[in-house]
Amino acid sequence: PPQVARRWGKRKNKPKMNYEKLSRGLRYYYDKNIIHKTSGKR
Repeated sequence: PPQVARRWGKRKNKPKMNYEKLSRGLRYYYDKNIIHKTSGKR
C-alpha cells in the first residue's frame, strides 16, 4: 500500500520512495535473507 511505502521512505530518509521502489527493495532484502515474510510486526 502507498502509505506503507511513505512510512518506509520516511524511515529510510528517502521521501521520494514509492511502492514500486519499495517492492523492489523488499525483494532484495528477501533474497539477502535480511527479513522474512513469516515474521510478524517488529
